[in-house]
Parts: sequence; structure tokens; C-alpha cells
Amino acid sequence: MYTVRDFGDMIADRVRMGAYEEALRQSVKPGSVVVDLGAATGIFTLLACRFGARKVYAIEPNAAIDVARALVRDNGFRDRVEIIPKMSTVAHLPEKADVIVSDVRGVLPTFMSSLATIIDARSRWLKPGGVLLPKRDELRAGVVEVPSLYESLLRPWGREYHYGFDASAGAAAVLSRWVAIRENEIVEPQLLTEPETWATIDYERVTEHGVRGRVALRAARAGTGHGLAVWFDATLLEGIHFSNRPGSSGIHGRAFFPWPSAVALEEGTPIEVQLSAVPTEDDYVFSWNTKIGGASPQEFRQTDFFAHLRMDELIRADDPRPRKLSPQGLHTLRALEWLHAGASRDEVAARLTEAFPEQFPSHEAALLAIRALLRKYT
Repeated sequence: MYTVRDFGDMIADRVRMGAYEEALRQSVKPGSVVVDLGAATGIFTLLACRFGARKVYAIEPNAAIDVARALVRDNGFRDRVEIIPKMSTVAHLPEKADVIVSDVRGVLPTFMSSLATIIDARSRWLKPGGVLLPKRDELRAGVVEVPSLYESLLRPWGREYHYGFDASAGAAAVLSRWVAIRENEIVEPQLLTEPETWATIDYERVTEHGVRGRVALRAARAGTGHGLAVWFDATLLEGIHFSNRPGSSGIHGRAFFPWPSAVALEEGTPIEVQLSAVPTEDDYVFSWNTKIGGASPQEFRQTDFFAHLRMDELIRADDPRPRKLSPQGLHTLRALEWLHAGASRDEVAARLTEAFPEQFPSHEAALLAIRALLRKYT
């Protein structure tokens, strides 16, 4: 979960913030109703008020919303802002919005329940002809030559670092997950192909929560391919853009989808890539399948599915025996039952500390857990 410090880093990203500031300046008119979706510490809310919004609904389940509440008060906007400390999908507003603004991306736009959140807010709250920020994201990909990055992923799993043991299974697991690159570890000269768009998310029209597409690439020069750089080019409004492309600076970083082995490429080698992001309950499963032509054709089929599901659970998926809840599952179940039956927070906290003393050594610890449950489920 993001912290207040993380949100501060996002605000300090001048490229991102400059684009959002200008988009809000052009979209928010005197008297506008604005929804700040995933408001965090409230910077978009404050800007909307500055540009004349009559009402701003700042929606954020993270505890950072308490900072937004203080900033709204300290800047004299308390009469125009309603703080809603819950998931937007369970929130209800008394009116529709002229503008909905959000940045609920991670390294890529497919992050946790991001698309579902935007689709739900657009369908329930945006006025006909209203403005949705961002307008669209283009997902881009290109083959990269990144020997240092690739070696850093594999190094801990070599025998010299693993005390002589065979740790190749660890290396295989590492190469089956994409990596968030926040430093300047992938720069534009490391691209072996011209980047291509594999999917476009049009936020004004998108209805599916998943994203998939394919690209046909061709090596622009000879080199060693280690995998794919993947990023997004954002359009907030027509003419207002920012990107986390290789070599750019900013909070979003970019993604690296490694291949299971390095591949020598000749100039002109064709490379076909199919990518998909399939939504789960609270995140996305990515797959990236690659066909490399040339003198020695190769094909890779990769997914991070197994990183989302423990192997022992896969093996027992058809086991009809009832599952035994963990202590966390059990105290969550009990707390929700007591709350649903009408018990007060203090009453539930007292019961939790009595029934689960190892998990809740104090009344305060139980109250914090109850607060999290209420944010998530009510």
C-alpha cells in the first residue's frame, strides 16, 4: 500500500504534475463538480478548487486521505470539498460530475483494480459530455538489450552466490515475472527495435477490465535481446501528454518483461509479441509470448500466473475437503459477523483481544484492524 511519502514523490514528479495541472486548468470551470478518484493527499482536489470548482468529492480508501482532509482545511476549501474515505466502488454521490480526474496507475495502467474503478466511476458519475482525465493511455513495447539489468536478476541464483547449490529454479522464477524499473536502468539507446503500440485504453469507452494485444517488431540493429521494455504514453487531454518511456524521469518508472534466455539478434530479425493483462480479484496476471524469426527461430511462452497462486493450492484445487481458515481469516470472519450484527467498534475490539490475544495484544491494535475492515467492506 502506498504511504504518504510515496504520494509526496508523486507530487514531486514535475512532468506528471505539470500535465495534470494544465489538464485541470482547461477542464475545471467556475461552478464545476469534480470527482478526485484515488485522491491520496488531495493535490488534484486543491487544484480543482483553485480553478473554480463548486464541489469536489475526494475519494480515497488509503489513510493518506487524512492528510488531504487537513490540507483542504488549511487552504480554506472545507466548504467545497467532501472527503470520502472508502473505495469508490461502494461510494454514492448526490450529484453527477463535470470532471473526473484520476491517476490510479502503477508502473502500467493495469494496476490492481484501476480499470474497474475508472469504468465504474465513469458509468455512475460522469455527466453526458463531461471530462474524464486521463483521456487515454497507449501501451508501448520494444525489445531491449540490457545486459547489466538481466545479470542483476540472475546473479543471486548462480552457484557462486548460492554457496555451491543448484538454484536454477530461483532463476526460472525470477524470469517469469515482470520487473518494475524505477531507476534509469533502461534508456532509449538500449532499444533494439522501434517501439510499437500493443494496446490503447480509451477511458471514455473502455468496458473490459483486461487488456491484450500484439505487435510485430523488427530488430533495427544487431544485438542481444534480453526481453521487452513496456511503458505507457498518457493523453490527459488532446495536446496534453506525458510518458514513462525509456530514458524518461518520473515516479511511474517502466516495466521490464525478461525472456528466459538472452537471444542474439541480427539486423532485420522479425519478432512477434503477444501481451495480455488479465484481471484477478485485486491485481492482474500478465502473459507475454514471443516468436523470434531469423536463422534460429525461437518461441517463448511466459506468464506470472504462478506468482499469484501457490503451487500447493493449484495441486489441491479440486480437493473437496473444507478449507481451514488461517488465524487472520478467522478473526476477519468473526469481526465482520459482529459488526454486521450491530456491535460497536469498542465491543468488537474487546472481543477480538479476548479471542485472538496473539494477533491483537491491545485494544488499540484491534481498533486499527476494525478500521481497515470498515474501509474495505462498508
